[in-house]
Amino acid sequence: MFDFSRVRAFILNRKALKFLFFGNYFYGLCAVGMALETYHALKLPIDYYLLLLLFLSVITFYTHAYRYAHLGHDQAAHKQQFYYQRNLWYYLHYKKLKWLQLLNGIAIGLLSYKLFVADLEMRFTMGDYCILSITLMAGLFYIGFGRFSGRNIRAGKNLIIAWVWAGMVTGLPAAGVTLNVPAALSFTLLFLENFFFVLILSIVFDIKDYVTDASKGLATIPTKLGFKKTLQHTIMPLSQLLFLVHLIGLFLVNELNAGLKALSLLPFLFLLVLPRLLKRRQSLLFYLLIIDGMMLFKGLLGFILHT
Repeated sequence: MFDFSRVRAFILNRKALKFLFFGNYFYGLCAVGMALETYHALKLPIDYYLLLLLFLSVITFYTHAYRYAHLGHDQAAHKQQFYYQRNLWYYLHYKKLKWLQLLNGIAIGLLSYKLFVADLEMRFTMGDYCILSITLMAGLFYIGFGRFSGRNIRAGKNLIIAWVWAGMVTGLPAAGVTLNVPAALSFTLLFLENFFFVLILSIVFDIKDYVTDASKGLATIPTKLGFKKTLQHTIMPLSQLLFLVHLIGLFLVNELNAGLKALSLLPFLFLLVLPRLLKRRQSLLFYLLIIDGMMLFKGLLGFILHT
C-alpha cells in the first residue's frame, strides 16, 4: 500500500500547498474540471466568467462550511496529523479568511450580475430555472441556519451535496443553451453521472468520520448501517448503477472511438475497487487527494477525451 507520510510531509512544509488544500481551492479546481467536461461533452463554447464564478462559489461554500474548524484546534493532538494541521491553519488564518470571504462574495455578486442580469443574450428555459433554483436552495439548506440544516439529515446530506455539485458543474454550464435531442440526452446522462459520482464520494467521506460521528450520535449512512454494510449495500450498488449510466452514454450518444471509450472508464473502475482500499484505515490526505481528486481526474479526463 502506498505510504502517504512523505506526501503529507511535502504538503505540510509548503505554504502554497496548504493554502491549496486547506483553503478549499482544490475543491474549486475540481469543480472547474468537471464543468470543462460538460462544455466539451455538449460541444458548448467555454464561458470563462462562469468558470470563475463556479470556482469562487465552491471555495466560498466550503470555507463557510469549515468556518468553525479552528474551534476544533487541539494543542494536545499530534502535530503531524492532517486534522490537526488543517484546524491549526484555520486557527491562524481565521481573520484573513473572513476578508477573503468578503472579497469572494463581492466578486460572486459582480459575476452573477454580469452573467445573469446584464447579459441579455442568455435565455433560460423552464428546465434551467428548475435545476438552478433547486441547486441554490439545496446549497443554502446544506449550510443551514443553526440546527435547521441539511447536514443533520442522514442520507439527505449526501443527496444535497450530490445535487449541488451536479447542478453547478453540469446544469450551470448548459443553462441558457438550446439543446437538440441528442445533446439533451447527453446532458441528462452526464447530469445523472455527476450526481451519482459525487453521491458515492460523499458517502465515502462519511466513512472517514465514522468513529467520530458515532461517538457524537450523528446520523450518517455509515453510523446507521455500519462500515461493511455501507460498502456492500450502498457504495457498491451505486457504483454499479453509475457504471451502467456511463456505458449507456458511451453507446447511445458518445462519438468517441473504442480506445477513448476504454480510457473514459478509468474513474468508474476506480470506484468499483474503492471498497478494497477502504478496508484499511486511511488518512485525511488520502480522502482529500485521492477521493476528491477523482472529481478533478474525471473532469479533466472527460475534457481531454472530448477535445
